[in-house]
Amino acid sequence: MVVVAGLVEQGKAQTCASTFFSSLVQLIPCRAAVVPFNPLPPSAACCNAIKTLGQPCLCVLVNGPPITGVDRNMAMQLPDKCTVNFESCTDAAVFTLENRCNSTIWPGILAGAGHPQLMNGGLVLSPGQTININATTGWSGRVWGRTECSFDQYGRGNCATGDCGSGMEQCAGTGGAPPATLAEFTLDSPLDFYDVSLVNGFNVPVSIGPSGGSGDCRAVRCLADLNQLCPSGLEVRRNGQVVACGDATVITLQNRCTATIWPRSSMSGLGKPDLMVAGVALNPGQTLNISPPARWSGEVWASTECSFDQAGGVNCATGYCDPSIKECGTVTDGPPPTTSAMFMLDDQFDSYFISLLSGFNIPLSIVPSGGSGECKPVRCLTDLNLHCPSKLQVRRNDRVVGCKSACWTSQLPEDCCIGTNPDTCKPSSYSKFFKDSCPSAFTFGYYDPKSHFTCTGADYLISFC
Repeated sequence: MVVVAGLVEQGKAQTCASTFFSSLVQLIPCRAAVVPFNPLPPSAACCNAIKTLGQPCLCVLVNGPPITGVDRNMAMQLPDKCTVNFESCTDAAVFTLENRCNSTIWPGILAGAGHPQLMNGGLVLSPGQTININATTGWSGRVWGRTECSFDQYGRGNCATGDCGSGMEQCAGTGGAPPATLAEFTLDSPLDFYDVSLVNGFNVPVSIGPSGGSGDCRAVRCLADLNQLCPSGLEVRRNGQVVACGDATVITLQNRCTATIWPRSSMSGLGKPDLMVAGVALNPGQTLNISPPARWSGEVWASTECSFDQAGGVNCATGYCDPSIKECGTVTDGPPPTTSAMFMLDDQFDSYFISLLSGFNIPLSIVPSGGSGECKPVRCLTDLNLHCPSKLQVRRNDRVVGCKSACWTSQLPEDCCIGTNPDTCKPSSYSKFFKDSCPSAFTFGYYDPKSHFTCTGADYLISFC
């Protein structure tokens, strides 16, 4: 179990070995120099007492309970008046990180914008080990435990859960990939705020126990091992074991078109369920959130200009046809021509790209958020229907509503690269038309690394038009 305890401590990295009252007694020679309104310059005895006492104990007095007859501002000026080079007595919080797990963990730390990255964002804790980390007032950020990590002698590697994507033991300003249990803090005067968050899922139990403070300083705990109870659709497994319980990836579908569209999806491979968005109308400006299960793979596209009869029949200009029709392919294929968002969600990283392999019907973009790694947005925003070669056009009411790929149009081996390899099957003038219009999209039958993108632990926004 990971325990993150915020201990309110006066001073900075050093601590005062004396009690509040013994420190007060040692500074009796300074009493005349800290009285309100008419203080005297500090005497030699006072300055000697200051030097002997040290900065940590002086800060205990300055930041401690009110003392009758003592002006705190005057007390804070004593080191300067005595020409003693003390640091200022600003409040600090000490985070004590304790590993109560039976295996090593690698805590990750991410500071909020404008705040220092404590421990450069990462460290290692063996079972039973603790470490104290100082954070100044106003610091905000999160702490989480990374598990089953493997790093080489140069600190390079990765973790099964909570990996920060930096490829190093120290996260250095990058956040942990979900699922990870988070301890979140905002240190501020006069109040500190803290919580245990499962917004990004769960990997290890975490508790926060404040001490030394005042107010409603309650402990907050999440001690249950949710990995043992995790629904199968949210499980993150490694070597056959559940190592985390992930919050499901959220894919948001957004209609930026001027007309209604009907988003649809299909699965890829056995055991990969459809997202069940077929038949849902998305009006202009509307959004729809869908949550695919862990390790889902498939594609998402939109049908356009659809009409429905009383018998349940569907007629769309693009993106829909009866799977029994040969041209539609199998039930796992998006019917041509469609602009498709392709996904392969995985524990280590997600893969995604825009495919024009079957053609184009409307502009589309994929924008990741909240993840770590490359996580680049990919867009195909050009309306290819306006310049589609006549051979590839799909028309309705004398308008071009889609642009088929050459493969889907001819079904010829040379256009589909059937029984060939990249050396013998080169991009055609038609596939180059698609590539020139949407450089980031897949337009050709062979792997294109410049059109393939990865991200870890992200949600995704698919915008149509």
